[in-house]
Amino acid sequence: MTEVDYKKMSLKIPCDQHTWLTERAQQVRNNNDAPVPAGERVYPNQLIEVAISYLMATDVDWNMIQSQDDLMGELGLEGL
Repeated sequence: MTEVDYKKMSLKIPCDQHTWLTERAQQVRNNNDAPVPAGERVYPNQLIEVAISYLMATDVDWNMIQSQDDLMGELGLEGL
């Protein structure tokens, strides 16, 4: 894995999304039968990194997106 520079960012997310992220990260950690080194454990911030990578890999025409609702619709997530 290559060295990555990190930038701190403060996020405000709804409580239910925070709970979901925390529970999914714990679930991923629990999926391991053997101990995982601290630097390789999954925490909510790693799930957010994956979500960002996913968004970067989409074929969304970002020049057409004007709102969160636009993006949700483009990704087929309307109504969530």
